[in-house]
Amino acid sequence: AAALEHLDKAFANDRLPKLVKPVAGRMQAEFKSVGAEAMPLTGTTVVKFRQYFDKIPVYGSLVTVELDKRNACLGINSSLGTPAGVSNIAQISPAQAAAAAAKAAGVAVATVTQTPRLYFYFDQHQRRWCLAYILENVSSRPASRSAQGDSPLKDYVVDAKTGKLIAELPRT
Repeated sequence: AAALEHLDKAFANDRLPKLVKPVAGRMQAEFKSVGAEAMPLTGTTVVKFRQYFDKIPVYGSLVTVELDKRNACLGINSSLGTPAGVSNIAQISPAQAAAAAAKAAGVAVATVTQTPRLYFYFDQHQRRWCLAYILENVSSRPASRSAQGDSPLKDYVVDAKTGKLIAELPRT
């Protein structure tokens, strides 16, 4: 609670003009804690938040607030996004997104057991924000038959409007 209060104060502080709470159209950014970690070496606590718009997370967003033993703010680090002009309603089903990921991975749809999750995602190639399903830790077929070992794990990003594959992100 203390970390979120410090974050809200920082967004409202006129002396920090580059740290503003993102607004995308009519959507207000929300921040939900993803955990807190005690730092034994410094005696501080680091609280991490993920950014959301309309209950949908922004892929890659992270805000870190470091607190001392009295819950005073020592520092804030942020990576935020503003997915303006993006609808928050998917046009394809999670099952269709799983099928697109399976096809890209070269595996049967039945082997993709991960649940597709909606995110606001910045497509680096198209240089635009989109609503996307992301399937994490999907096993893909090795590129060659002679490849040994486990199948490489990847995250698959599927456009929630068109069903097209946006990106394959290696887990390594």
